[in-house]
Amino acid sequence: MCAGVIQRLRESYSQWAPVERAVQLGDRVGLDLLATVEDEPKPLADSKEAEYVVDPSGAQPAPGFADQLISMRPGEAKTFTLTVPDDYREKSFAGKPAHFNVTLHWVKERELPALDDEFAQQVGDYSDVAGLRAGIESQLRAREEERVREQLEEAAMSQLVEISSIEFPPQLVEHQAQHMLETFTRNVEQQGLQLPQYLRLVGKEQATFEEEIRSEAESRVRRSLALDAFADAEQIGVEQQEVEDEVRRVAAGAAEADAVERLAMTNPATLQRVQEVARERKAMARLLELATAPSRNGGPQPRKNREKTAERAETSDTGKQSRAAEPVAPVAEEESR
Repeated sequence: MCAGVIQRLRESYSQWAPVERAVQLGDRVGLDLLATVEDEPKPLADSKEAEYVVDPSGAQPAPGFADQLISMRPGEAKTFTLTVPDDYREKSFAGKPAHFNVTLHWVKERELPALDDEFAQQVGDYSDVAGLRAGIESQLRAREEERVREQLEEAAMSQLVEISSIEFPPQLVEHQAQHMLETFTRNVEQQGLQLPQYLRLVGKEQATFEEEIRSEAESRVRRSLALDAFADAEQIGVEQQEVEDEVRRVAAGAAEADAVERLAMTNPATLQRVQEVARERKAMARLLELATAPSRNGGPQPRKNREKTAERAETSDTGKQSRAAEPVAPVAEEESR
């Protein structure tokens, strides 16, 4: 895997150099392109001096387009027919034969930088190639450990929800769904799209999307309440010093860290939310500890022990459920409200 990462890094730092030869796989080419479909008033494609990377697995006007360019030489023209995919975004073209006229102007090949100490220093804070490899291997190990941890957490959390009896009013789900919808809409708008435009692009109906949001919201509420009840059963608390340390840790990444820290420390709502997030983190760590701890005979803990913990975790305290179901918000977001 390390070799693959290094190869991708070299590709990201590569340069395109002009060559006087026929097109090969992976080249970048400059071309004029006209593609038409019979009985359609507008062309499928009409570009002058377009640049294209010859990669069959990448984007192309129609399947087989990249293959048709291979072996062409600068100055050469070529005509060919390809079939437009059935799932093409413009239905009037979908599944129909398209006639292509291509004129090739130039060919460039990718030149990779040498894998030497100079490249390692260019990539990051590494003195040589050995340091680069060691850094990448360390990152890959950390990433794999994180992946395994997330899988274990997911399995443990799913089992906790399964064996817990949690009651909550439907308003909690509606509140969570509304928050998720608003957050998603803001994220889409930051990319220059309106939500209806995004849904059209991904081919999803508004009603289907909202049902998916609500389903996920209900899952989050159940998981949050179950974890909160588990924390009660395990008598998990958070000291004031832990809250302040967490505020400082988050604020340290802000542009004006001192100002953000002071503002957060004087905002009771922010401190309360930080305390809840810290408690959830400690509860998850304890849950994972119980789920992965071997029993005395070397195997997993008996299910009945976990069920006993879950029975103690059952709750119908509406106030506590409302607090636990609140979506997590970083310090900066709390301050903007």
